[in-house]
Amino acid sequence: MNAPTQISLRDTVQAQIGAFLYNEKFPNEPFTNDGIFEIINMISDYHEEGKALFPEVIIINKKSLLETVPDLKIEIGSIEASPNAFKKIIKHCAPLCTSEWVIYISTDGGNLTYGLTCAEITETTASLYNQTMVERGSEGFDAYSVAYLRNIGTKTVELIGIRARVLISLSLNDPAEVSLNEVNSLAQAICTNVDESIRTVSINYFNKILSEGLKDGHGNLIGVVDDNVDAINNLKNELPEGIYLPSPIDIIDLLRAFESEKSGENSVALRHHASVIKSMFNSDGLTVFTNSGKLIGYHIIVRKDYLTPEQKGEINGGARTHTYFNIKESQLFQFGLMKSQDGPVKNFINE
Repeated sequence: MNAPTQISLRDTVQAQIGAFLYNEKFPNEPFTNDGIFEIINMISDYHEEGKALFPEVIIINKKSLLETVPDLKIEIGSIEASPNAFKKIIKHCAPLCTSEWVIYISTDGGNLTYGLTCAEITETTASLYNQTMVERGSEGFDAYSVAYLRNIGTKTVELIGIRARVLISLSLNDPAEVSLNEVNSLAQAICTNVDESIRTVSINYFNKILSEGLKDGHGNLIGVVDDNVDAINNLKNELPEGIYLPSPIDIIDLLRAFESEKSGENSVALRHHASVIKSMFNSDGLTVFTNSGKLIGYHIIVRKDYLTPEQKGEINGGARTHTYFNIKESQLFQFGLMKSQDGPVKNFINE
């Protein structure tokens, strides 16, 4: 009997990590390759006491990219470098990584110094990822070596540095179906008609609360409608079942007040309204924003069918997927996003 064919996902992933570390100009230390592999394996589907966690990890060396951003740090400890040491660090720190905190690991010789870092100094400060990885093409960044790891979908991890980026899927799903920039696209759609003077701040803020809320949810449908009377009335007539707020939640007004006066009162107002919004778009049904940054409705039920029999036959998925394609075909929305229960994200743009 012939020996079975062996296919090693581990070997493939480690080869990609090795190429990444070479491009990022990390020192040739085997424990870093093996350690990153262990982190990818852990955070691709991390649970603690039955709860899903989404820790983000930044690995730096002696010349630290964290020098480029103002941040808060909590040093947790130091441990002799080994692949198992990386696993211990994640277990020690992952339960502490709520929202803005990121695990940092500094590799310096034979030791790993680790802890938590937070670059979100105010309510409207961009995340550490946005301040570093999104800006990594900026002048001067080439002097750093960094590996930033985060879960971006079902058993899929992004490994990104200054010079290289790898998407590693530990499932058999097509990586093209995994969330990449959909949340940022949604944030931009919500802020399309926001005044230019506060648009960047608004996009960063929506990026933050949407990312946090989508991690906590078990599936989401979000639509963006043009902020004019006709478009909103048409939406209400076509999809009347649900909750349309008498007074929309205007996050932009709250952001403008906070930027004008960074008081405790304005900070609390932003935080509490964000908490309600996250709960709303994690409720059943469709949540609707305008393209001027207002939440106008949630728990909207889509009863009307806009799909042809041929279109229905081409759809693979459950009720939420069918609803997503229905709202796309309805032409009621400028933008729509669906996050399925098992993680993958889809979006559409209607011009």
